[in-house]
Amino acid sequence: MKKAFLAFVVLCCIGLTASCQVRNTNELKIDSIQLNDDTNAVELIDPIQIDPQFPGGVDSMYAFIARNFRLPQRCDGVKGTIWVQFVIESDGTVSNAEVMQGIGNEYNKEALRVVQMMPRWTPSRFAGSKTPIRSQYAVPIKIDFE
Repeated sequence: MKKAFLAFVVLCCIGLTASCQVRNTNELKIDSIQLNDDTNAVELIDPIQIDPQFPGGVDSMYAFIARNFRLPQRCDGVKGTIWVQFVIESDGTVSNAEVMQGIGNEYNKEALRVVQMMPRWTPSRFAGSKTPIRSQYAVPIKIDFE
C-alpha cells in the first residue's frame, strides 16, 4: 500500500512539473479560450482559431469607446488603464463583462457600460469552419487626464 501511494505521489509530482514547464515556455501560445455552453467553464482551445472581430476592426472599437465614454465632472490628474474582460457569444453579442483591473469605481462602471453597449461582433470560429463559437476577449481602456 505504501509503495502504491508513493508511486501515486511521484506521478503527481511529475505531472505537475510537466504542466508548469508547458505554462512557462513561450512555445505554446493559445490566443483565446472557449467557454463551455453547458457549464460556463473555460476550456483551452486549438490555437488555429479566427479571433472575434469588432465591426470595422480594432481602430473602430477604440473610436466607439472614445465616442461613448462619458467622463465625470472632475477628472483632473486621473491616469491609468481599465482592463475589461468579456465574452463574445456565438451570435456576436457581448456578455459577462467585468473589470479585471480598474482605476476607480466611477471610471470602472463607465467602462462596463460602454463595453456592454457595443454592437454585435463577428464571433470567433475555428479555421476552416463556419460555425461560430463563444470566446473571451479583454480590452484595455487608457485614461490620461493631467
